[in-house]
Amino acid sequence: YRYLSEDVPFGQVVCRGIAELCGVPTPKLDEVIIWSQERLGKQYLTCINGTVCGTRDLMETRCPQRYGYTNIDDFILANGYNDQICYIKK
Repeated sequence: YRYLSEDVPFGQVVCRGIAELCGVPTPKLDEVIIWSQERLGKQYLTCINGTVCGTRDLMETRCPQRYGYTNIDDFILANGYNDQICYIKK
């Protein structure tokens, strides 16, 4: 139970929220979140429109949408991720 009650709102829903900001579909992650929230009696992801925005228990998560982010650019700027330069070595 602890893994569901901690890992889902503070891990999986966060990843799902970031993916939503980026416009990246997460069908398998959605299945896991929906399965888990049914067991926890929570609502982190809606089955109707497949979004984390406006869900009943959003404020119990660390999802970017909880803090009002609606696009990835604002999220990156506000969190200082644009200050770091990443190089991929081939």
